Amino acid sequence: LNHGSLSYTQPVGIPEDLLPGGWACEAVLWTRWETQGTLVALSDSRLHVLDARTFQTIAARFSDDLVCEYAAKFVDTLNGEQDLSDLPSHEERNCVRRQTNRRAVIRPTAFLG
Repeated sequence: LNHGSLSYTQPVGIPEDLLPGGWACEAVLWTRWETQGTLVALSDSRLHVLDARTFQTIAARFSDDLVCEYAAKFVDTLNGEQDLSDLPSHEERNCVRRQTNRRAVIRPTAFLG
């Protein structure tokens, strides 16, 4: 999500907000996937969208260990989940948030020569 806010709800569940920097439906990039819930815009929002087939075609060209390892770990983790979701786990979101915040701090200082 580039900007705005979305709400994600599973058929039985409490709505979760998706804020800028968040993402949904990554599983479709790595395996056959059916959406598990509904995503609704709460405000004017802008999404970055990837075509799964195009992504898979490009990713297949880079069959190095990193891409294959990530895909295998992603699917293994997904297979271990009891409750499937289109959103990443809270742990994964927090990890990315920490990395994003770190980059936000580093980026401005890089221009200070």
